[in-house]
Formats: sequence, structure tokens, C-alpha cells
Amino acid sequence: MHDPAIRPSTTFDRRRAGRVPVSLVADYRRSGRPPFKVRIADLSEVGCACESVAMVHVGDRIWLTIGDLAPIEAVIRWATPFGFGCEWVRPLHISVFDHIRSRGSQRA
Repeated sequence: MHDPAIRPSTTFDRRRAGRVPVSLVADYRRSGRPPFKVRIADLSEVGCACESVAMVHVGDRIWLTIGDLAPIEAVIRWATPFGFGCEWVRPLHISVFDHIRSRGSQRA
């Protein structure tokens, strides 16, 4: 069954998985730096988009901690002055994705 909340990927946006809109606060951390808060705006099994005014650089390796889950390692793939997109180093297991998605649908 198709879930209408998941936006299908297109060749134009080059995403490998459908994105789900969420609203979650996460801790963003780079190696050797203190964490700070970002808002995850959409999520897929292979990455997410975050809203933040933090200066990040494409290629940075980061860790996002969402709630009480273990930190998830990712690489920054695009950045703007108001946010960034990252790709998980290892795609999320479907049960982890579903857990995060259910938390994000509560609009944190």
C-alpha cells in the first residue's frame, strides 16, 4: 500500500528514497565540537534535511542524535544559509526509520 505522506523520489532531485515530512529536534555534532540543536524537516531511510543557521560544509561528517536513539552518522551533501541535507553513512533499518517517523509526525 502506498503511503501518501511519503513523497516519491524524482530523477530531478536525485534522491534515492521517498522523503517524509517531519518536525523533530535533534542534536547535531561534528567530531571534536560541542553539539547544538537543529530541526529535522524531512526524513528518509538514506538521509534527512535539517533547518539550521549553523555553518556546515559539503563533505563534513556529522552525528545526529534524535531523542534517546544512538547517534546516527551522516555526511553533509548540500548546504544553504538556512539548512543542509545529509546522507546516512548506513541507511536506517526500517524499524528505526518507522520509530523516528512516528516521533516526527507528532510535530515536536
